[in-house]
Parts: sequence; structure tokens; C-alpha cells
Amino acid sequence: MPIIKKKIQYEAEIPTASMADIAFLLIIFFMVTTIFSRDRGLKLILPERSPESKVKIKKENLLSIFINPEGKIFLKDEIEETPFEKLRERVRNEIMGNPEKLVIFIKTNVDAPYNKMIDVFDEVLLAYEEADSIMWERGLLDKNGNGIFEKDEHLKKKISIKGIGGG
Repeated sequence: MPIIKKKIQYEAEIPTASMADIAFLLIIFFMVTTIFSRDRGLKLILPERSPESKVKIKKENLLSIFINPEGKIFLKDEIEETPFEKLRERVRNEIMGNPEKLVIFIKTNVDAPYNKMIDVFDEVLLAYEEADSIMWERGLLDKNGNGIFEKDEHLKKKISIKGIGGG
């Protein structure tokens, strides 16, 4: 009688002896290579407050933008609200009327919606960009036809942001 050999079946195994080492190496790798973003809010570098930092600005060189607690926007000393849709155009016109000396001052109430201040700030930056491109297209001339920039120079953004007390 022939001898029948039984086939021994081996079960497939995954070696797990070094699994913990591999897991820890992956954790260390990702901890070392991952960048944790800490930046929140606006990237603004504000100067330190000092007695010499006070600057007197003529009224015609200052554009004040006020945001009240309800989020309404007011330009200069106007009593009537400026619609958000018209803000960029109004600011751009002010910049083009006084491109070298204009300082824009955004004053927002503490109780105003935070996103409103960000939206106004973005509109002011866009107004600067539009004014800058228009000035370049016109050959860097002011309203009197005089050159106002050196070659390869652009408008300098002068924006100040301040919060005022809430209740």
C-alpha cells in the first residue's frame, strides 16, 4: 500500500516583531518634518509705541475709515454710511488724488464684527493695487502731469488699524 503523505498547510503570517519600531520611526519622521502653522489673523508688523513715534498728519493727507458696532462703514467725517460695494472705488480715488502722502486710518469698534474689519482691510489693499496699476498704465503721472515715482517704484501702502473701546 502506497504511503500517502499529507500535505502540511502553513498559514500565512505577517511578522509583527518590528511593527512597533516602524510605527515609532514614522511618528518621529512626521513630527520632525511637519510644520505647525501658528500664524492666525493678519500679518502686520506694528511699530512699538514711543514718544518719538507720534507723527502729525495734515487732514487732507488722512483718510479715516470708521466701522461702527453694527458693521457700518463711514469715510472721513461723513454722516452717511458708505456701502461696502463702493468702498474700494472711493478709497482708490482718494489714493489717486494724493498718492505720495495719503495715510489710511481704519478705526473699528471692538463690538464690530471681526470679519468686517478684515473685509475693509482687504478692500483697501485692493484699492492700492488698482491705483498702482492705473498709475503705471498712465505712465506714472499725477493729475498735473508730473512724474511722481522713480523707475520701478510703486505706491507705498500707509495703513493704520486701531480698535476703539466697546462696552
